[in-house]
Amino acid sequence: MKAGREYGRVATMLNAGDSMAHAMFAFGQCMSGEHEGAMRTAAKAVALNPNNSWAQGMRGGSLAYSGYPGEAIPYLQQAMRLSPVEPLLWVWSHMSATAYFFHGDYEAGLAAGKDLVRAVPNAVFGYRHCLATLVGLGRMAEAAYYADTIYTRFPKEIAGFMAMQVHWGEWREADHAIYVETLAKGGLVLRDGVLGRVAPLLPDTRG
Repeated sequence: MKAGREYGRVATMLNAGDSMAHAMFAFGQCMSGEHEGAMRTAAKAVALNPNNSWAQGMRGGSLAYSGYPGEAIPYLQQAMRLSPVEPLLWVWSHMSATAYFFHGDYEAGLAAGKDLVRAVPNAVFGYRHCLATLVGLGRMAEAAYYADTIYTRFPKEIAGFMAMQVHWGEWREADHAIYVETLAKGGLVLRDGVLGRVAPLLPDTRG
Protein backbone atom coordinates (compact mmCIF):
# COMPACT_ATOMS: atom_id res chain seq x y z
CA MET A 1 0.00 0.00 0.00
CA LYS A 2 2.98 2.31 0.43
CA ALA A 3 3.50 2.38 -3.35
CA GLY A 4 -0.20 3.07 -3.94
CA ARG A 5 -0.09 5.90 -1.43
CA GLU A 6 2.88 7.44 -3.24
CA TYR A 7 1.19 7.17 -6.64
CA GLY A 8 -1.84 8.89 -5.14
CA ARG A 9 0.28 11.67 -3.69
CA VAL A 10 1.92 12.30 -7.06
CA ALA A 11 -1.49 12.27 -8.77
CA THR A 12 -2.76 15.03 -6.45
CA MET A 13 0.33 17.11 -7.20
CA LEU A 14 -0.21 16.74 -10.94
CA ASN A 15 -4.00 17.19 -10.73
CA ALA A 16 -4.68 19.41 -7.74
CA GLY A 17 -8.31 19.91 -8.77
CA ASP A 18 -9.05 16.25 -9.51
CA SER A 19 -11.41 14.68 -6.98
CA MET A 20 -10.51 11.13 -8.00
CA ALA A 21 -6.81 11.75 -7.50
CA HIS A 22 -7.50 12.87 -3.94
CA ALA A 23 -9.86 9.95 -3.32
CA MET A 24 -7.20 7.44 -4.38
CA PHE A 25 -4.54 9.22 -2.35
CA ALA A 26 -6.89 9.02 0.65
CA PHE A 27 -7.30 5.29 -0.01
CA GLY A 28 -3.54 4.79 0.04
CA GLN A 29 -3.18 6.85 3.21
CA CYS A 30 -5.98 4.97 4.95
CA MET A 31 -4.56 1.56 4.04
CA SER A 32 -1.17 2.73 5.32
CA GLY A 33 -2.62 3.73 8.70
CA GLU A 34 -2.28 7.48 8.07
CA HIS A 35 -5.72 8.20 9.47
CA GLU A 36 -5.55 11.95 9.99
CA GLY A 37 -4.10 12.51 6.54
CA ALA A 38 -6.66 10.21 4.94
CA MET A 39 -9.55 12.11 6.52
CA ARG A 40 -8.18 15.45 5.29
CA THR A 41 -7.50 14.20 1.78
CA ALA A 42 -10.89 12.49 1.49
CA ALA A 43 -12.66 15.64 2.71
CA LYS A 44 -10.93 17.57 -0.08
CA ALA A 45 -11.98 14.93 -2.61
CA VAL A 46 -15.62 15.40 -1.58
CA ALA A 47 -15.31 19.18 -1.68
CA LEU A 48 -13.92 19.00 -5.23
CA ASN A 49 -16.73 16.73 -6.46
CA PRO A 50 -19.49 15.59 -4.09
CA ASN A 51 -20.92 13.44 -6.89
CA ASN A 52 -17.82 11.25 -7.02
CA SER A 53 -18.73 7.93 -5.41
CA TRP A 54 -15.08 7.19 -4.59
CA ALA A 55 -14.69 10.55 -2.87
CA GLN A 56 -17.77 9.90 -0.75
CA GLY A 57 -16.73 6.31 -0.09
CA MET A 58 -13.22 7.20 0.97
CA ARG A 59 -14.50 10.00 3.18
CA GLY A 60 -16.63 7.37 4.89
CA GLY A 61 -13.90 4.75 4.91
CA SER A 62 -11.30 7.09 6.38
CA LEU A 63 -13.72 8.04 9.16
CA ALA A 64 -14.71 4.42 9.81
CA TYR A 65 -11.11 3.38 10.42
CA SER A 66 -10.20 6.51 12.37
CA GLY A 67 -12.61 6.17 15.28
CA TYR A 68 -15.62 8.01 13.82
CA PRO A 69 -17.93 5.19 12.68
CA GLY A 70 -21.18 7.10 13.17
CA GLU A 71 -19.96 9.94 10.98
CA ALA A 72 -18.71 7.47 8.37
CA ILE A 73 -22.05 5.82 7.64
CA PRO A 74 -23.80 8.66 5.71
CA TYR A 75 -20.82 9.03 3.36
CA LEU A 76 -20.70 5.31 2.65
CA GLN A 77 -24.44 5.24 2.03
CA GLN A 78 -24.06 8.15 -0.37
CA ALA A 79 -21.26 6.34 -2.22
CA MET A 80 -23.55 3.38 -2.80
CA ARG A 81 -26.41 5.62 -3.94
CA LEU A 82 -24.16 7.44 -6.40
CA SER A 83 -22.88 4.27 -8.04
CA PRO A 84 -25.22 1.34 -7.34
CA VAL A 85 -23.69 -0.86 -10.05
CA GLU A 86 -20.04 0.01 -9.34
CA PRO A 87 -17.95 -3.20 -9.78
CA LEU A 88 -16.15 -2.37 -6.54
CA LEU A 89 -19.35 -1.64 -4.63
CA TRP A 90 -18.32 -4.39 -2.22
CA VAL A 91 -15.60 -2.07 -0.89
CA TRP A 92 -18.25 0.28 0.48
CA SER A 93 -20.22 -2.66 1.92
CA HIS A 94 -17.02 -3.83 3.59
CA MET A 95 -16.27 -0.43 5.10
CA SER A 96 -19.93 0.01 6.06
CA ALA A 97 -19.91 -3.28 7.95
CA THR A 98 -16.85 -2.11 9.89
CA ALA A 99 -18.48 1.24 10.64
CA TYR A 100 -21.74 -0.37 11.78
CA PHE A 101 -19.86 -2.78 14.05
CA PHE A 102 -17.97 -0.03 15.85
CA HIS A 103 -21.08 2.16 15.95
CA GLY A 104 -22.89 -0.68 17.73
CA ASP A 105 -25.53 -1.11 15.01
CA TYR A 106 -25.08 -4.86 14.72
CA GLU A 107 -28.25 -5.52 12.72
CA ALA A 108 -27.14 -3.12 9.98
CA GLY A 109 -23.63 -4.56 10.18
CA LEU A 110 -25.00 -8.07 9.72
CA ALA A 111 -26.99 -6.97 6.67
CA ALA A 112 -23.86 -5.36 5.19
CA GLY A 113 -21.87 -8.50 5.95
CA LYS A 114 -24.42 -10.69 4.16
CA ASP A 115 -24.37 -8.32 1.18
CA LEU A 116 -20.61 -8.73 1.15
CA VAL A 117 -20.83 -12.54 1.25
CA ARG A 118 -23.10 -12.43 -1.79
CA ALA A 119 -20.83 -10.00 -3.63
CA VAL A 120 -17.50 -11.71 -2.90
CA PRO A 121 -18.26 -15.25 -1.68
CA ASN A 122 -14.66 -16.38 -2.06
CA ALA A 123 -13.23 -13.78 0.32
CA VAL A 124 -13.21 -13.84 4.11
CA PHE A 125 -14.44 -10.27 4.67
CA GLY A 126 -18.20 -10.81 4.69
CA TYR A 127 -18.02 -13.98 6.76
CA ARG A 128 -16.00 -12.35 9.51
CA HIS A 129 -18.31 -9.34 9.58
CA CYS A 130 -21.29 -11.67 9.96
CA LEU A 131 -19.50 -13.55 12.74
CA ALA A 132 -18.56 -10.37 14.62
CA THR A 133 -22.00 -8.79 14.39
CA LEU A 134 -23.81 -11.98 15.37
CA VAL A 135 -21.59 -12.21 18.44
CA GLY A 136 -22.49 -8.59 19.17
CA LEU A 137 -26.16 -9.55 18.93
CA GLY A 138 -25.65 -12.59 21.17
CA ARG A 139 -26.86 -14.95 18.42
CA MET A 140 -24.18 -17.53 19.06
CA ALA A 141 -25.76 -20.48 17.25
CA GLU A 142 -25.86 -18.49 14.01
CA ALA A 143 -22.37 -17.15 14.68
CA ALA A 144 -21.07 -20.73 14.87
CA TYR A 145 -21.94 -21.30 11.21
CA TYR A 146 -19.73 -18.41 10.13
CA ALA A 147 -16.94 -19.41 12.52
CA ASP A 148 -16.97 -22.92 11.07
CA THR A 149 -17.00 -21.57 7.51
CA ILE A 150 -14.08 -19.24 8.18
CA TYR A 151 -12.08 -21.95 9.97
CA THR A 152 -12.65 -24.39 7.11
CA ARG A 153 -12.38 -22.13 4.07
CA PHE A 154 -10.22 -19.17 5.09
CA PRO A 155 -7.78 -20.26 7.83
CA LYS A 156 -4.76 -18.43 6.40
CA GLU A 157 -6.67 -15.23 5.69
CA ILE A 158 -8.26 -14.98 9.13
CA ALA A 159 -5.01 -15.87 10.87
CA GLY A 160 -3.26 -13.13 8.91
CA PHE A 161 -5.96 -10.65 9.84
CA MET A 162 -5.93 -11.61 13.52
CA ALA A 163 -2.14 -11.24 13.56
CA MET A 164 -2.63 -7.80 11.96
CA GLN A 165 -0.19 -8.40 9.14
CA VAL A 166 0.92 -5.38 7.13
CA HIS A 167 -1.81 -5.58 4.48
CA TRP A 168 -4.42 -4.71 7.11
CA GLY A 169 -2.64 -1.49 8.03
CA GLU A 170 -5.87 0.53 8.01
CA TRP A 171 -6.81 -0.79 11.44
CA ARG A 172 -5.98 1.11 14.60
CA GLU A 173 -4.51 -1.21 17.23
CA ALA A 174 -7.27 -0.58 19.76
CA ASP A 175 -10.04 -1.25 17.23
CA HIS A 176 -8.29 -4.34 15.94
CA ALA A 177 -7.98 -5.72 19.48
CA ILE A 178 -11.70 -5.23 20.11
CA TYR A 179 -12.63 -6.91 16.84
CA VAL A 180 -10.31 -9.88 17.37
CA GLU A 181 -11.65 -10.29 20.91
CA THR A 182 -15.14 -10.48 19.39
CA LEU A 183 -14.01 -13.17 16.94
CA ALA A 184 -12.58 -15.09 19.89
CA LYS A 185 -15.93 -14.94 21.66
CA GLY A 186 -17.38 -16.49 18.52
CA GLY A 187 -14.91 -19.37 18.72
CA LEU A 188 -11.90 -18.34 16.61
CA VAL A 189 -8.64 -17.85 18.49
CA LEU A 190 -5.03 -17.31 17.47
CA ARG A 191 -2.36 -18.61 19.85
CA ASP A 192 1.30 -18.28 18.92
CA GLY A 193 0.32 -17.81 15.31
CA VAL A 194 -1.81 -20.96 15.22
CA LEU A 195 -5.53 -20.65 14.48
CA GLY A 196 -7.85 -22.61 16.74
CA ARG A 197 -11.56 -23.35 16.72
CA VAL A 198 -13.03 -23.49 20.22
CA ALA A 199 -16.47 -23.45 21.79
CA PRO A 200 -17.88 -19.91 21.61
CA LEU A 201 -17.95 -17.81 24.75
CA LEU A 202 -21.59 -17.79 25.72
CA PRO A 203 -23.05 -14.69 27.37
CA ASP A 204 -23.41 -14.74 31.14
CA THR A 205 -27.13 -15.20 31.85
CA ARG A 206 -26.85 -15.27 35.63
CA GLY A 207 -28.90 -12.70 37.49
